Amino acid sequence: MSNKQAEEEGQEKEEDQKGKFVATMFDDTDSIIFNATKMIQHGSMDDVFILEKFNQDEVKKILFIHSNIPKIKEFIYYIRNDPIYLKSPYMKAFEELLTKLVFFLTITDVKDPFTCEGTPIKQNQKYFRELKVIDLLIDVIIYPFEGLNAPFNLDQLTGKSPMIRICRLIYRVLKLCVKDNEHNKFYVA
Repeated sequence: MSNKQAEEEGQEKEEDQKGKFVATMFDDTDSIIFNATKMIQHGSMDDVFILEKFNQDEVKKILFIHSNIPKIKEFIYYIRNDPIYLKSPYMKAFEELLTKLVFFLTITDVKDPFTCEGTPIKQNQKYFRELKVIDLLIDVIIYPFEGLNAPFNLDQLTGKSPMIRICRLIYRVLKLCVKDNEHNKFYVA
C-alpha cells in the first residue's frame, strides 16, 4: 500500500468521524419530524441533549402548572404595584386557582380545600419545586403585608377576608407540597 492510498484512507476515516447526518424519521403517532441531526463522535458535553417521549398525562400536568404561573405573577404584580385591582371578583378567581392547586397536589375524597388531607402526589410536588411555584406562593404571602405602604393591614382583616382566605389556601398548598417530601421540606424552609 502506498503512502498516498494510506493518506486517502485516513482522510476518509477522519471524514466519517467528523459527523454523519441521521436519516429523517417520521413518527405517525405523534406527527413529529426529526430531521438532519448531526452525530459527532468526539463532541463536547455542550452538544449533548436527550429527547424523551412523555406520557400525555404528564404533559398535561406540566402545562397546567405553567398556565398558572403567569396568573400568580400577575397577582404579585398587582399586590406590589396596583392593589386597587384586587377587588372581589379577581380575588375570588385567584382563590379558585389556589383551590385547583390544592387538589392537584393530593389524592383525597374531601371537597373542602381548607381542610383536605390525603395522599400526596410526589411528581406534582416535584414540579412545584422545580418550576419555582413555591417561591411565587411565598411572595404572595409576604408582599401584601410588607412595608410602610402595605396594601393590607393584618390587624384590620377578618377571617372571612379574601386575602386571609388566599393566605390560608397558600398555606395549605405549601403544607401539601412538603408532606412526605424531604426535598421540598428543605426547599420551603
